[in-house]
Amino acid sequence: LYEVNALGEAQYVMHSAIQKKTGELQVSQDKLASLVDTGIKLSREQDRNKLLRTILFGARDIGPCAAATLFLKTEQNTLVFAMRTSVYTETRFDMSGTKKFSDESGLKSISLLTVPMSPREGEVTGAIQLINALDPETGNPIPFSAELVGFVEALAAQAAVALENQNLIEAQKLLMDALIKLI
Repeated sequence: LYEVNALGEAQYVMHSAIQKKTGELQVSQDKLASLVDTGIKLSREQDRNKLLRTILFGARDIGPCAAATLFLKTEQNTLVFAMRTSVYTETRFDMSGTKKFSDESGLKSISLLTVPMSPREGEVTGAIQLINALDPETGNPIPFSAELVGFVEALAAQAAVALENQNLIEAQKLLMDALIKLI
């Protein structure tokens, strides 16, 4: 009888572990599907503002998190605020003053994940910042998981290439316009 009970408990533990792993695999599969969907949208978008929104909300959805902010590199090699999700009512943001921003916006930063947008090794064209990972069951802020970093890095790389392609197309248009005016 003892062995039967032990086997029953072992079966219950195995069943619970399988259910947990199945749930984790489903979450990863959903994140991967979201990443692919966002990548397709990025490759097709021609409007710069829509492209930035697709990057921003794609990152937030992969998160999932309370808010996301997008920064772009300037010609002076600094990062400037480009866009944030509508969670914030505050319009100013200072990367070195996260606590001040949290106090002013009313959003308390519990967890932050900032990933560079890099189209090539060693080159940074911007950054995606996710704020306050959300527990899927409770909706409460939690730390970002290590598994999430890879998904956000993949999105950031796709975003960097999409932005670079858009910049090249715009530069090509400007060059053609200049050549037409010269002729």
